Amino acid sequence: MRTKLKQTEICHLVEERFNNKNLSANELNKWWHNTSFDEMEVIAGLRRYQYDPQDGYQEFVDACHDFWSNLSKNEKTEIWQKFN
Repeated sequence: MRTKLKQTEICHLVEERFNNKNLSANELNKWWHNTSFDEMEVIAGLRRYQYDPQDGYQEFVDACHDFWSNLSKNEKTEIWQKFN
């Protein structure tokens, strides 16, 4: 059964979505550390296949994390918005 949302509930949902643009650096980093290899490749522009698989692609992960850590909070927020 589908229920109608009250105007105040709609406003709250819109406000909540808008406020997500103001995520803390900690929240952005937590999101980043939960991204998949495929997402990291797209975001960082690096390719996993160019790194040694013997160490579980640790060099790839390190390079992606270096990329992420060098972004400003605004850049991280823009990326987060594209993926959420």
